[in-house]
Parts: sequence; C-alpha cells; structure tokens
Amino acid sequence: MAGWLYVLSGLSFAILGLAAVLPARSLIGVTVTRHPITPVTAGDDLTVEIEIHNQTKKAVNLIQVEDILPFVLGKLIKEPIEIITPIDSHRWTYHYPTQRRGIYRWHTVNLATGAPLGLFWSRREHQAIAKAVVYPQILPLNTCPLVDEMGQEDTQRGDPRGRSYDTSTEGLTRSLWLMANS
Repeated sequence: MAGWLYVLSGLSFAILGLAAVLPARSLIGVTVTRHPITPVTAGDDLTVEIEIHNQTKKAVNLIQVEDILPFVLGKLIKEPIEIITPIDSHRWTYHYPTQRRGIYRWHTVNLATGAPLGLFWSRREHQAIAKAVVYPQILPLNTCPLVDEMGQEDTQRGDPRGRSYDTSTEGLTRSLWLMANS
C-alpha cells in the first residue's frame, strides 16, 4: 500500500512540474503588433487594432490579451483568445470612448496564459507603441462676426471710436490731424 502512495505523490509532483513549465513555453514564438490609431475628436470612440502572430508550428491555446491604457484615458482592456492556429494571426479590434482631448501614448500589451491545466499562469509583456490623438470637440458655428464683415468697404471701418478716417494725401499730415483731434 505504501508503494502506491509514493507513485501517486510522484505523479502529482510531475503534473505540477508540467503545469508550471508549459504555460511559459506556450507563449514562446508569439509576437504582437499594433496598427496606427486614427485621430478622433473628443466624444468619439478610438479604434484600436492589435494583431497577435503565432510564429510556431503548433497551435497556441487560451491566451488572455491585456492592452494597458494610460490612467488618464481609462483602465486596461482584456480579450480572451481561444486558439491561434500555427503560422497564423488573430486581429483584435476594440473601440474605446474618449472624454478629453490630448495626445495619449502607451507602450505595452500583456499576453497571459494558464494553459493547459490552469494551475500556474505565465505572463509576457510585449512592446507595442501606441499614439492616440484626440482633438477638441467640434462645435457648430452659426455666425462669425469676422467672416460676416469681410468684403465691406474700408470707409465703414475706421477709427475704433466710431469716426471714419479722413483720407489725406500724405501720412504725416493725417497722423498730426488725428493726434490734434484726440
């Protein structure tokens, strides 16, 4: 009876050893690229595209992708991926709402897996530089005094005090006359 106890405990330690090593090995050969983010205005959604490439000759199972956004923009976004076939890629597109204008930069995407048993997890950080430009919100403009007054004659525009300028033939005479009448 004691022999079976040694066999079962040895088998348990072997399974624990495999569960500790296999998650780290399943992330080897997986790369991440990020597509450029198109600029938006405040209040619109950012469209972020991330592509996860499996460059190995075996399938990669049960991966969790985390895009770590700047704290000013929001929290991290997670996406589970069930399988990526050999020498293939998975494109992840998500939309994130914006509230404030600005230029936002972030650099990392985390890949995590617990495959095949889920007893231990392995996490890899990949550099995928992102730059999102959020322009100020565009407000409609019904009237604009500067544009509305364009094309009016110069005689109507004049002295800020309401009097029109008297045209003279020489600049010195005109300047002296304006200073004398002030």
